[in-house]
Amino acid sequence: MRIRWRALRAILADGWPTWLALGGVASAVLVGWCVSSTTTAAVRCAGMLLQLGGLASVAFGLSQMRRLFGRPSIVARVAGWFTRLASSFAPPQTITMHASAGGVAVVGGEGRVTRPRCGSRRIHRTATRRSRGEPARSAGRDGCQSPRPQKADGEHKGTS
Repeated sequence: MRIRWRALRAILADGWPTWLALGGVASAVLVGWCVSSTTTAAVRCAGMLLQLGGLASVAFGLSQMRRLFGRPSIVARVAGWFTRLASSFAPPQTITMHASAGGVAVVGGEGRVTRPRCGSRRIHRTATRRSRGEPARSAGRDGCQSPRPQKADGEHKGTS
């Protein structure tokens, strides 16, 4: 029987994740036995090393996924967070603006504030009704006004 070494090497190289997992378990057990004096401590140490290896594997996989989707790495995000944190302790910047105009001018303008859908609708309707002289409606249970008027007590569906 003759062994084809090149073919065997190619097959073993294709199974590198298996060899990596087996090597990780073997090295965790070996380090556990070398560091600890009792069997219980050796098993605990090996278990801790395997947990840390699993955590590192997940972190590596997440960083690869972030790279595939074009997102910044975790290290870059943490560095950015520290930069923003440091800037919150910096003294505020003073911004000064000077403007001047000459002559006669007629200036007009309109301002608009965007608020959450429920709140802006309620404020706009209340202001519109007040400008028309209509009474304001009561707010519903979520704080928003109902889209149609409330029926009186005697008016129900199906009755005439």
